[in-house]
Amino acid sequence: MKLKHILSLFLILALLSSSVSALSLDVSGGYKEEPVTVSTDKDALIIFRMNNGTPIYAYGKEAKFLPHVTGELRIEAIAGDEKAVKVIQITEKPEEQGGESGESGEAHYLPPDYRTALGALLKASELKGFSVDVSGGYVRGIGGIYEKSMGETSGWMYSVNGETPMVPASDYQLNAGDTLLWYFVRNYGDDPSSAPYKIEIRIHSDWSFDIQISPPMPWGVQEEQQEEAYESSAGETPSARGNENFVILNSTENALNLIVFQNASVKLNFTKIPLELNLNTKSPLELKVEKERASGIIFNDLHATPLECFNLELNRSGKVTLNFSISKEKLEELNASAHDVSLMKFDERWIQIPTELRGENQTHYFFSAEIQNFSLFVIAVEWKNFPLERTDEPIIRALEWLRSIQREDGGFANPDEEESSFSGTSWAIMAISSAGEDPHSWKKNGNSPLDYLRREIPERLDEMGTIDYARTVLALKASGENPRNFEGIDFVELLKERIKEDGQIGDYVHTTIWGILALSSVGEDVSKSVEWLKSQQ
Repeated sequence: MKLKHILSLFLILALLSSSVSALSLDVSGGYKEEPVTVSTDKDALIIFRMNNGTPIYAYGKEAKFLPHVTGELRIEAIAGDEKAVKVIQITEKPEEQGGESGESGEAHYLPPDYRTALGALLKASELKGFSVDVSGGYVRGIGGIYEKSMGETSGWMYSVNGETPMVPASDYQLNAGDTLLWYFVRNYGDDPSSAPYKIEIRIHSDWSFDIQISPPMPWGVQEEQQEEAYESSAGETPSARGNENFVILNSTENALNLIVFQNASVKLNFTKIPLELNLNTKSPLELKVEKERASGIIFNDLHATPLECFNLELNRSGKVTLNFSISKEKLEELNASAHDVSLMKFDERWIQIPTELRGENQTHYFFSAEIQNFSLFVIAVEWKNFPLERTDEPIIRALEWLRSIQREDGGFANPDEEESSFSGTSWAIMAISSAGEDPHSWKKNGNSPLDYLRREIPERLDEMGTIDYARTVLALKASGENPRNFEGIDFVELLKERIKEDGQIGDYVHTTIWGILALSSVGEDVSKSVEWLKSQQ
């Protein structure tokens, strides 16, 4: 219960803070010595910064920038609390071939069957004569440059209009006017501007397209992958055994199924973190590895940040050594050290597996763990000092801030709002209660948050909807008041009247979620509503 209370406090404080809406930012252009046009859906401060140089400012709903050099152009728009950022590549305009660009002569046309990020790359390879190595929708190599050819974490990535989609290239549907960039990175997350190899495909409104390759091909064939050395107390270097000892039965973007005949090393290329499985066996065994999403109720008790999640199965007992690497930059983002990294498996609960720090290089730490039993595994960074106690400094500071924004009428609102908020006061009551304090004793000018609710309810009752009823039930329950009789009003019954015949509460998924939380907190049967919610998944 303590964990739930602490998590509730942070959720409620987050809901009290000002929300940031999306500012629309559209960008067209991208050639040197040709204007880049920017438009927004409202007046905004627009900032252009070319190659991280001196910023150029404009204000309004539209602005233009004339780039005189090639490179990366960062465009940022700010309107009040709203902000939008886009990054595009400025390139030399391809020379016209045999007529007007994109219209005739040597202009290329992208057929409907090729209008994905992967399809456009394959069409470009047909026209320009370079190779593309694809495995299960995953691009392993282009033009003879393969993943891991510049280190364990090197490989190919793609972006569209300066943004990196989080879907496989075979699934990303392109639109007329898009600019597709395939680029090779030494480390996952590297910026395209530092990429040694790039292929830009600029698609015009009529689905004609230009191809720009940098540097010019041929790039050469990497016959052997370069292993990235690392420092180790044992003076070791990573080694990879050949794959003649196993046969792949099935391979997809998220899974691998193979037969191992004898000792073998298997590298997985469908995970974000490079994984290597070393199997010791004297007789054939079947191995299945499947990437999983780190989501679901079992992860509530993980108490760590999951970096990679996968399911590992063998058809019989065996010994597997898992080798993996974590970037130092990622650990810095999480304010963690290499000693906070561990491999964990789920067996009715999360169990930590001894994980050895094998060594490091300039950018990565290298780890190893022995796996005996097979299950769901997670590579995770453990949370420090978790769960928090009510007397811990972050909780105390959060409560102090909350008390500082209480109004004279006892209610609460965001600092930039003039009047107390009925909803904000309800959230504040839940936060105060979850931290073990009594909201009745939180008084300003003799008024508590509950006093504020009592005064406001008569005027607001006719305007309240499903979420308002649910939020009020949760606040009253948390503070020890009776939500079935508060100022003579039965908020539980009012909320139950919003339950439809099929179990839906109110008109939306989110109203049903809040309704389930509120009604279950007062002991009501919500099974029918839960079934409806499952049907919407």
